[in-house]
Amino acid sequence: MVNTVGTFATSYARYGYEATFGTSPGDAALTTYFGHNVKFTSTAKNNIERIANLNNRNYTQMAAKKFEGTWSSDAQASNFYWMKGVLGDVTDAGAGPYTHTYNETNCPPSITIQQSEDLATPSERTMVGCLINKASLNLTVGEVVTVKMDGTYASESKDAVLNTNGNGADAEDVFTFAHGVLELPTSTTLTEVQSVDISIMNNADLLWGLGSRFATERVFKQRVYEIKLGQTREADTNTLNKFYGSTTTLSNPNKPADVASLFLTMSNGLGGTALRQFDIKLVNLQVDEYSAPLIPGEVVKEGTTLYALALDPTTKAVYTNNTAVSP
Repeated sequence: MVNTVGTFATSYARYGYEATFGTSPGDAALTTYFGHNVKFTSTAKNNIERIANLNNRNYTQMAAKKFEGTWSSDAQASNFYWMKGVLGDVTDAGAGPYTHTYNETNCPPSITIQQSEDLATPSERTMVGCLINKASLNLTVGEVVTVKMDGTYASESKDAVLNTNGNGADAEDVFTFAHGVLELPTSTTLTEVQSVDISIMNNADLLWGLGSRFATERVFKQRVYEIKLGQTREADTNTLNKFYGSTTTLSNPNKPADVASLFLTMSNGLGGTALRQFDIKLVNLQVDEYSAPLIPGEVVKEGTTLYALALDPTTKAVYTNNTAVSP
């Protein structure tokens, strides 16, 4: 018996990359998973304006202005194909295991997202022209690694025939905190890291023009890399000296010297075709904020916020698995 009320167990959300902004690649291509245990939300808005007229207390008309759609996903990380929509470019190489190397471009591709519900009368919404405006990768001790994304989209449609391509469970295992190693700078491993959150913001906007209430183009402004670290306090050399720019005092009246790099790697520790790994290296970092609160009965923990200027042009971001061609 088919459910008449939507539930998590009879719903799913998947995506695929668009070759042309705002044009779905078709059901057969919409098979990429956000990850496991996905929490997906989409909100559509018609921007209705109520029109008033003289001699009537009630509004007399309504006008639908520009259509706006927003979406967000919160999933346990099992793959990193979403990096293409965040950074923009991917190169596939290798021969089992394979590497998928992501690099910065000025205009990352848009995606089409399908949100499906297996009701008595099935409902499937297809959202096109979706931009990944922000993606955050989080590793916390004792937890499964998560990736959170949010963005906007240009338009949507629906039908009552569900796309059954690839609608089973994601075959890849999740990553956990135990798979991660953080180096700051590269080759200097930080010990007792409790959490690390790497966020990439695209500052993307949809663009509207005369003739349509739907967005027809997009623009990407400044790319922002932000890192938040939480760790037990063991030595000034870990992050406090980096905030100072020296071992004793704030070293420069303008700004401390850059931290050369930050390198995060996650690996399941297996070999050959069973290897699953993700590496990302950021360069030219500054420590923006530092704190180390003293709380009775608690271990002292440092909180550090860093900014990076760019993805390392040599190491970049690399996802390794046993799939030859990335979505």
